[in-house]
Amino acid sequence: MYSSFLSFIFVIDEEIDNIEICSFLSKANDYLSQSFTDHEIIIVDNGSRTELGRSNLSELVRNHTYMVSLAKRVTYDMATLAGLDRANGDYAVLFDSNLIDHLDLIVEMFRVSQTGSDIVLLSDSRDMRSKSLLRDAFFVLMRRAVDSRLSSRHRKEALISRRALNWILRYRNQTMFLGELLVSSGYPHKVVTVNIETSSPARDSKDQKSLAWYIITQRTQLPFQFVGIAMTVLFGGILALLTNALMVRIFEMDLLGRTETAEPGWTYLVILLGIGFLFTNLSILIVMRMIYVVSANIRNEPNYIVEKFDRV
Repeated sequence: MYSSFLSFIFVIDEEIDNIEICSFLSKANDYLSQSFTDHEIIIVDNGSRTELGRSNLSELVRNHTYMVSLAKRVTYDMATLAGLDRANGDYAVLFDSNLIDHLDLIVEMFRVSQTGSDIVLLSDSRDMRSKSLLRDAFFVLMRRAVDSRLSSRHRKEALISRRALNWILRYRNQTMFLGELLVSSGYPHKVVTVNIETSSPARDSKDQKSLAWYIITQRTQLPFQFVGIAMTVLFGGILALLTNALMVRIFEMDLLGRTETAEPGWTYLVILLGIGFLFTNLSILIVMRMIYVVSANIRNEPNYIVEKFDRV
């Protein structure tokens, strides 16, 4: 038995059978009681409305179990942060209720943490999720754009020390992607490789797309890089257009060496339109930069609302 206080956290997104959840809670409580001197189990009800008040749970399990009920459904990452916010343990473990037969992973992660790691992540030995070119492209883009150690094989299960958890909760508004927050916190982390069939995905396709666009726009400079490339191409095109207009006007020859005759007022019109387009695009670039700065400064609104926090 390890002399440590462990917070065991899992999220329920869909309504789950009471018998099933009671079996999981009882087994988890027995395992944690045998492995650690103290523990607590925190369930985050993310819109499932699962009723445990009338469940046949023993008094011992109820004394260790708490329910965080959110007012409305949020993303998996925000729901997990709501549970972490109520964690009091020396370590917090994020787990999946579908892994009832793999509770031994908790002790394995804890042992790895004792070698000097504040964060221990589970990673699949092979990418067993559904193949998606967009998903693969996102992780490649993130690794190159923000020098992140994110991997498409990282699972949602993790163990976090108290000092790392304090940092995560303090800077939670930096990103809506919990996985990125864990690996980019600066605290040492290690990975435990497992070969377990992937359970239900942490996020549905809608949440995945929204999260991906949010991270790309808020956490990287890619939008400004694309705008910079577009501005360079546009500036080159306008410069070529202006040079062509002046050559036709002065030398009666275009950039390709063909003989051309300028119509009255044509050169003036081309120069005026070219300069106008250039200033218009510069203004768009400045406005985009201002929006980025403003949005970074107002991300202090609550990401979730806790409707109720009670012992089960």
